Amino acid sequence: MTRGALGYAAAVGAATSLALAACGGGDDGLSREEFVSEADSICAEYDQRVEEIDDPQSLDDVERYADEAKPVIEDGMAELRALEPPDELQEQWDDYMASSEESLDYLDELREAAASGDEARIQEIAQEVSEKNEDADRLAQDIGLQDCTDEE
Repeated sequence: MTRGALGYAAAVGAATSLALAACGGGDDGLSREEFVSEADSICAEYDQRVEEIDDPQSLDDVERYADEAKPVIEDGMAELRALEPPDELQEQWDDYMASSEESLDYLDELREAAASGDEARIQEIAQEVSEKNEDADRLAQDIGLQDCTDEE
């Protein structure tokens, strides 16, 4: 993989990680433990599905990757939105989802930057996504999520 391709993979990987951080299925009246378990299960499932998509090796591959990853991420986010958190987690969950849902915009921006050959913009997006990932991870950890973060 070339040095540029590594940058593409990092930018796209960061955007999809942020999106997947938002990935949930839902029953009313879940306990905190049940809620966290369901959300983590969904995040793990959709993370695996995105990992099965070949990483971008070139600028053209960034477009392909974004096109393939976006519907998978949208499905996972729809499942998360369907989760009903316990009352004590509602505000944190709303903040987490709002932060995470911005990631789809980043995928669109990455696709546009790749289509126009704007490698500098791809790197800017990667930096923006990295900062957003930190916020989403902090919110997820506050809720008690493990598979919905980039943290090991």
